[in-house]
Amino acid sequence: PIEYIQIRIYNVDNNQYWTGSGWAGGEQWPSCTVYTSSWSYSGVSWVSGDYQITVRGKDTVGPRDLIGYSSVRNFTFDATPPPTNVINTPQNGDFYNDTLTSYAGQAVDDKSGVANVYLKIQDLEYPSTYWNGSSWQDSEVWASVSSPFNPWNYGGANFPTQTEGHKCQLTPKALDNAGNTAIGTSIICYYDNIKPTQTITYPEDGGVYGGIVEIKS
Repeated sequence: PIEYIQIRIYNVDNNQYWTGSGWAGGEQWPSCTVYTSSWSYSGVSWVSGDYQITVRGKDTVGPRDLIGYSSVRNFTFDATPPPTNVINTPQNGDFYNDTLTSYAGQAVDDKSGVANVYLKIQDLEYPSTYWNGSSWQDSEVWASVSSPFNPWNYGGANFPTQTEGHKCQLTPKALDNAGNTAIGTSIICYYDNIKPTQTITYPEDGGVYGGIVEIKS
């Protein structure tokens, strides 16, 4: 029969051990719940970090100092969404033309890493539509951004078709490898591909003048 099974839960990042009710310095071995052929442990107040877990046990037969240890299990616990999730190009309020051929941004997760980045690309003019990566549609959709994500670039064949005079809202979303999601700040930009035109009405082309007071358009 099993006399006891104990577990050591070590947070590598802050050099602390789980006591059974909190985190503290110095090695700790709280007891597990033991069943006929298994054991379990619950109630840990996890914080984001890298961990090592080791289990030790002793049965009721043989010398009392004979204890068996498991191998060390290493893993990462990440409860925090990606802290960096931004659009860098274009900037909020920018006017742009057909020289802009891609959107750019950055997504960073310093614990489990970024798994995916998405863009919600919405044309705010009538009819309000969403870009799905190849065409505009009425229902909301998030277009997938290809890695790498620090920085990322969304362009090429996936870049949305633009309509003169329309404004577009871009929203980034980043998902880390632990399943945490961060939706970044939206930006609005304006598409203007018509160059301004100017004419001169006075003086007339080829005219001859003895005095010019004002040039007019």
